[in-house]
Amino acid sequence: MDIELDYIDLGERYRTLQLYSIEVSEADQGRVGVLSVKWSELELLAETTDTSLVKVKKKFGKTTVKGAGC
Repeated sequence: MDIELDYIDLGERYRTLQLYSIEVSEADQGRVGVLSVKWSELELLAETTDTSLVKVKKKFGKTTVKGAGC
């Protein structure tokens, strides 16, 4: 949530700069424009990775418990 608020704030700052005709490079504008998309892609990758590791986590947990002698 903090990251989402940060990139929304950053986008608003760039919009304000444009509003007052303060020059900003197109490259910077483009980078700010894709932040939300990149963040969504990263969240999806994290969720997919977490889901794919469920079996591994369970196996690791069982191995850890056996190794601890519990």
